[in-house]
Order: sequence, then C-alpha cells, then structure tokens
Amino acid sequence: RFLFPYLRHWPAANVSGETLLFRREGDSVSFIDIPRRDGRSEGTLRLTPGADSLFVNASGAGEGGWRAQGLDDRGVPALAVFQPIDGTPWTVAVKLDRAEVLRPLYDLAFWVGLVTLLAIAVVGAIMLVFWRQRARTHQLEILAQSNHLMRMFYDLPFIGISMASPETGRWVRCNDRFCEILGYSREELFTLSWRDLTHPDDMADSVTENERVRQGEVDGFTLDKRLVRKDGSTVHANIEVRCVRRPDGSPEYLLSMIQDITERKVAEE
Repeated sequence: RFLFPYLRHWPAANVSGETLLFRREGDSVSFIDIPRRDGRSEGTLRLTPGADSLFVNASGAGEGGWRAQGLDDRGVPALAVFQPIDGTPWTVAVKLDRAEVLRPLYDLAFWVGLVTLLAIAVVGAIMLVFWRQRARTHQLEILAQSNHLMRMFYDLPFIGISMASPETGRWVRCNDRFCEILGYSREELFTLSWRDLTHPDDMADSVTENERVRQGEVDGFTLDKRLVRKDGSTVHANIEVRCVRRPDGSPEYLLSMIQDITERKVAEE
C-alpha cells in the first residue's frame, strides 16, 4: 500500500525517470519493485545484468550517497544517484536516461546552430546585395563616363553627325556641325528628311543604298553625293551611314557621319 506507490512516484514530468530499490545477490541484482515502464504493480523482478551494468557496479559501494553512469537493466546509457539504506542490504537508485538528460543541451546546440546559420545567411545576403549595388554603381560610373566621351565626340566641330528614322528618313538628332554644313537650324532639320536635302542628280544612288539597308542586305554604306543647303547652294559631302538594328533585326535608326569635301572636289576639278 505504501512502498510501491512511493517508489513509483517521480516529482517531475519525464520519460525515463525511475526510482528503484535493489540489492546485490551474488551475480544477480534483485529489484523489490517493478520499474515504472512495466505495467505490473507488485512482485519482484530478478535479473542478471552484464559486467558493466550500472546496478552491478553500484551495489558494491560503501556507505553514503554517490553518483554514477553506465548501462541500466535495459542496456541503455543512464545517469543515476544512489543512496544505501542504513542497516539493510538495499539501495535506493534514482536514474534518468543519459539521452534525456542531454536532450536540452542538444536542443540548445541545435537552436544556437540554426540562429548562427540564419545570421550567416542574412549577413551573406546583405553582403551580396551590397556587392551587387557596388557593381551596379561601378557600371553606371563607366556608362556615365562612356556617355560623356560619346557626347564629347558627338559635339566635335570636325564632322557632322545625325540620326534619322529608317521609315520616314526624317532627322531625329544632329550636332552643330551638321547644322552648319547644311545651313539649317535643328528645328528646321527635324521637319526634313534626307530626300529633301539630296541633290536630284544623286537621288537614285541614295535611294538604292538606303533600300539595301532597309532590306537587311547591308548594315551601312559610304557615298559621295551632293547636298542642297538652305540658301540653295550645293555642298559636296562624303556620307558614311550605319544602321542600328533592333533584336529582331529590323532597323531602329540610321546613324550618319557627314564630312564637307567641297574644297577637295573643287581642287580636283
């Protein structure tokens, strides 16, 4: 009525905790109670554990309480505290499976490792974003420098540069030198096409070459032809045209570089 319920009581929630009363009998160990995992509530369990059993090694100890670790009667590593009962051959053992004792430490190590891994991942992601931002900034700096150089080249007074639509032939952009060669302002040139400025005697060659570019036969051409200025005078020009195409191969715009060669033509004549 008292002893078995008392020994079976454990003051905390756990899986493997047991309070056992045992004594040594030769090569065997007798338990006065059945371990908590057993469904019975009375009787004596008698067994012979191996030489490294926790109870075999503990039952021969002297007086006073002590702690030990080893294999229990199931062969499972366990941690135990023993207290001999004065005046009797019996010993009280309180034990827990070693795995259950260390589980909080394993859980702590798992969460610490997980948090550390997440922290490393976050820092890595931040570093990656930072690196990409630096790379993008560097690319923008290079692009800005390239655009600056292109702008300087575009504004050089030595050669006329213009962009025209391949569909309408109208000028959509030009530099100051191009306006100077033809005698028109930018606003006036944007209302005209290359056909409006080409001398009638040179129209056929210009039409033929532009049509070859539109059809995709060539990406550009070089041509000497006459242009009609705003005041009606004629300018001999060397024109180099290149086509910039879209990804599908269709013409996006025509880039022209025009050089006034009137003096050279006069000298040749």
